[in-house]
Amino acid sequence: LHHLGCPMHEIEGFVTSTRKRQSEQSGICLAYLLSPEFLELAQENSGKEDPTFYDLKDCFFFGDNAIGKDQDCPRDGRKGVALVDALEKHQRGQCTHFLSWTWGYNV
Repeated sequence: LHHLGCPMHEIEGFVTSTRKRQSEQSGICLAYLLSPEFLELAQENSGKEDPTFYDLKDCFFFGDNAIGKDQDCPRDGRKGVALVDALEKHQRGQCTHFLSWTWGYNV
């Protein structure tokens, strides 16, 4: 686009706003939450055989091994991202449902 005459600051602004909007509208795919891959991640990080989502809070989001802690956040540009932003594209998508009650459930 820059070669076609679009100023670089406009391109960068568009990319930044698009990434922010996509992040804000994204959700974790239920298929990923139910996958053996997620269960293994949860077990390894929590040290529990059958963790609840509450058990994952500290090990996923705080401390030296927090998931996404070194990534730049698409929402505010600072270090540290939401779990949804740290996942691979096939593990997330546009959010269609909100399941807050699941935090007390076992993985």
